[in-house]
Amino acid sequence: MNQYFLPEVPGKTFSNILEKEEYKPEKDAIMRFSTFVEEFHRWIVDVYHQDSNSRETRIPIKRWQQGFDVYPPLTMSEEDEARFTMLMRISDSRKLTRNGIKFQELMYDSTALADYRKYHPQTKETLKKLIKVDPDDISKIYVYLEELESYLEVPCTDPTGYTDGLSIYEHKTIKKVNRETIRESKNSLGLAKARMAIHERVKQEQEVFIASKTKAKITAVKKQAQIADVSNTGKGTIKVSEESAAPVHKNISNDAFDDWDDDLEAFE
Repeated sequence: MNQYFLPEVPGKTFSNILEKEEYKPEKDAIMRFSTFVEEFHRWIVDVYHQDSNSRETRIPIKRWQQGFDVYPPLTMSEEDEARFTMLMRISDSRKLTRNGIKFQELMYDSTALADYRKYHPQTKETLKKLIKVDPDDISKIYVYLEELESYLEVPCTDPTGYTDGLSIYEHKTIKKVNRETIRESKNSLGLAKARMAIHERVKQEQEVFIASKTKAKITAVKKQAQIADVSNTGKGTIKVSEESAAPVHKNISNDAFDDWDDDLEAFE
């Protein structure tokens, strides 16, 4: 191909790295892949098969015709062709749920699949199903059902017709563009300011809460000192553990968080 099909096409690469040197194929590439595939087929059929080999001992199309006369290719029945088409689709494994099967963030379900779930209860081991997907049309998938030993065609539940004739590549590209659009639409500065405001308010609430605990503890000690007749002129002493002061600052913490809930309403 490099010698006879692509010698003059800008952007071609080389089999020998020394021959390539500083040449960068991606810089000079001018042909789309779809165009390459089309012209490659044309070259195989109309050039390579019609021309003789380098030693001029045979012509590919003549050799093909000779082989066809001796042993013609077998023809496929409709059943075999349908089976072959199914086998050539992309294989994947997906979990069967009560809502159907999810593939590429799309849901697939049907009445037939719902009936299957009803009459064939699944275990944790059998919930994983083999599916087949046409990469050029994701409007439906094909689910292999072990009990029936066959594939079931299951359409996408999207009601807008979004997936009609849609390829996997197109769908992934649309999702990527959609994510970029959402990302660009975000107000990053506003989000940052809001997060900073929330962080600062939480910090303030923590400081108020800690201060309230300290004040409540001192008040509790003073009250117990009065009951025990402890003063700066007395001889007694009193020590209060944190557990004894817990009921006091528990009520205060509730008040503090009630105020916090009221402030949060401003963000809704």
